[in-house]
Amino acid sequence: MNGRGRKKKEDYIPILTHDMRRLKETTNAPYRVLCQTVGLKYANLMRWKHRIERGEAAVNPPGPRKIEPLDLAALLADIAKLAHRKVRTLGSGALHEKYRLKISRRAFLKLVRQVRQEYKQSRRAMLRRVEWKAPGLIWSVDDAQVGRDRQGEKVMLHNVRDLSSRYTMEPMVGAMACGKEVAANLDELFAQQGAPLVLKRDNAGNLNHPEVDKVLANHFVIPLNSPVHYPPYNGGIERAQDEMKRALVGVKDKEAEDRSAYGALRAHQLNHRKRRSLHGETACAVFLAGKCKLQEYSIQKRKEIIEEIKAMAAAAVEDLRPTTRAGSEKRLANAAWRRAVETWLQNNGMINVTQPKKVLPHLDDFSVS
Repeated sequence: MNGRGRKKKEDYIPILTHDMRRLKETTNAPYRVLCQTVGLKYANLMRWKHRIERGEAAVNPPGPRKIEPLDLAALLADIAKLAHRKVRTLGSGALHEKYRLKISRRAFLKLVRQVRQEYKQSRRAMLRRVEWKAPGLIWSVDDAQVGRDRQGEKVMLHNVRDLSSRYTMEPMVGAMACGKEVAANLDELFAQQGAPLVLKRDNAGNLNHPEVDKVLANHFVIPLNSPVHYPPYNGGIERAQDEMKRALVGVKDKEAEDRSAYGALRAHQLNHRKRRSLHGETACAVFLAGKCKLQEYSIQKRKEIIEEIKAMAAAAVEDLRPTTRAGSEKRLANAAWRRAVETWLQNNGMINVTQPKKVLPHLDDFSVS
């Protein structure tokens, strides 16, 4: 069956041909008469019948036959060199132009999808595995599109989640949240739930707005940014986004004033669902149990931790400098800060890191997913 629930030609034509042969044996009527009766073209039936008798496929792929031999190994090698993203492969159009006399576009795109899927699987296999062990202390924030409304405007999901417990805060659903709105939302959540020790985010402008940094500084929350162009680093919140997007199916069709209430309801339902990853507990129960640990992190304690991390980051700069291209000081400083924060979290039992045997050759791969 194809994606719409209908059989493909290569599935039903052999069956149809077989049925027509049995019908002819039963009625002794000529094929031409039978075709007129059932509304089938006689020439098509004969073509399918002769192909099947020769042991060939009843239906050939659509489009003109390719006139040049295909070196499949060379094609696969060229596809592997393309820039594979989450749902797209950059440069595939130009590569197909190179091979257009040897392979159809449909077959080519199928190969590209297969290679991209294998690339993503191997990429995930090479990521460091992190177990989050500090409910209430490490949050993550991200934005994702959930669809478009009746006017064609994007409907965005702004999600904040506690990574250890999988507890999802009340999301913002609607237009893209600007930096000031992100800051105000975090400030309100910190007041309600208590400020975490660490906030994990990507490099989007609204999440790195000066107002956001100001809120983090006021609450002594340590920022932890993903490496540039490296989405797998933010795997925990990406899984939360996928979960919420599935839960929010249909929200784009609701009125703007109803979307936030709908998002809050869905988050509440997810938070009270028992999870195997939490040993049968709900995200809400684990999050609430972990919040008592926040009391141990007073302002003075947080200041001491931040100073310790700053010292570790300064040392990491010198350690990473030989592997950094000239003129990449900002990138170097960001990577050093990530390494320092992760090292502190691991040394204090808040994360458990499993490192693969082979490490990707990427400065910013000192990462958490």
